[in-house]
Amino acid sequence: MKSLLTLLFLALTQALVAQDQFDRIFVNQNWLQQHQDDKNLVLLHVAGPDNYTTGHLKNAQLIVPDEYAEARGDLYWELPDPKKLEATLRAKGITNETVNVLYYGGELFAPAFRLYFTLDYLGLGDNTYILDGGLPGWLARELPVTTEVAKVVPTPVGKLNLQPNKNLLAQKEDVLGLSGQPSTCIIDARKPDYYSGEKDGNGRYRRSGHISNATNITWTDLVDENKFLKRKEDLKQYFTKAGVGDQQKVITYCHVGLRATVLYTIAKAFGHEVQLYDGSFNEWDKLDDKYLVETGN
Repeated sequence: MKSLLTLLFLALTQALVAQDQFDRIFVNQNWLQQHQDDKNLVLLHVAGPDNYTTGHLKNAQLIVPDEYAEARGDLYWELPDPKKLEATLRAKGITNETVNVLYYGGELFAPAFRLYFTLDYLGLGDNTYILDGGLPGWLARELPVTTEVAKVVPTPVGKLNLQPNKNLLAQKEDVLGLSGQPSTCIIDARKPDYYSGEKDGNGRYRRSGHISNATNITWTDLVDENKFLKRKEDLKQYFTKAGVGDQQKVITYCHVGLRATVLYTIAKAFGHEVQLYDGSFNEWDKLDDKYLVETGN
């Protein structure tokens, strides 16, 4: 009886931790409306410049992909040098004490998750959040927007201390070594026809398919038509169907390390130890054949 009670207590504790962690990453519209004018809030509109000028949330600043990601050779959406990132974040008024809320400014919601991963990597994850629904969900509820450009006070030198955590990045050797291991689930975030190998990106890949032993959760399946996250129970079901156990480590990848950050963030919200394979299939495909590729579902 004691053993059974202990197991029930541990299961309940794990569920509460996952719930708490989920709420520490995502905020809803009611919360933001109550805190939109807080002095220590930094609100970032994550998108290209066009839809910022046509309407954005009050006090939001624009941040574009070139400010927090770069290309290196054949790899895209790579992390820039931390000094460059520090300059970008200081220009937005971010400190180690600010509450940073990110929202996607258009239909493509993955860049906001990529920015969340970037700030998490820099040691700012504990005070960084994503607005559920982003601008599409905000407009769907007919909430107010503005065209007024936010006034920003840049962060003084010394008020922002970044601490990059390389443990959040999986390298190709890590993925190779953990492929097929019961302790780890590798998840491909791409659409099923890329995962199966049916599509090769119009010749983009020499080896169509997916990383050996990887499972598949398509990143677009995790939100509804207004870009709100689906219910937690439904999100959890996607991970369960993909074979993710409660205690497993998760490594996510996609084409170039953008869409995989959606799965990275949600896996973290459910309490998993999680890493992003930033090189993703764009790198894996170019490696020698010991880095196995499989086809089919």
